[in-house]
Amino acid sequence: MYATDENLDKLTRCYETERWDEGLCLSQSLLKQFPHDGRVWELSGLLFRELTSFKLAQSALETATTLIPLSDRAQLALADCYLHFDQRQLAEEMFQFLHEKENTSPQ
Repeated sequence: MYATDENLDKLTRCYETERWDEGLCLSQSLLKQFPHDGRVWELSGLLFRELTSFKLAQSALETATTLIPLSDRAQLALADCYLHFDQRQLAEEMFQFLHEKENTSPQ
């Protein structure tokens, strides 16, 4: 089972309106109910990153990658987490991939 679109919209609004603590509470509740929903893991990772909990963000985003393809925003956040833990080469490869992807996408 997966979180409803309504719950995901609420979680996304928490992220976009910088209500990160509220969003984390909601995401943790949703993950208890829907532990295989990669979208919730991704948003949890983004929220943790905004709160500078880089290890928790990295863990959540890496879990999300096992369930769904990450959005560009989440890939950027994961690369940033890698930088915080001296995984510079991996971070640079991700940044380069995203840069190339941006330059080749149709306008």
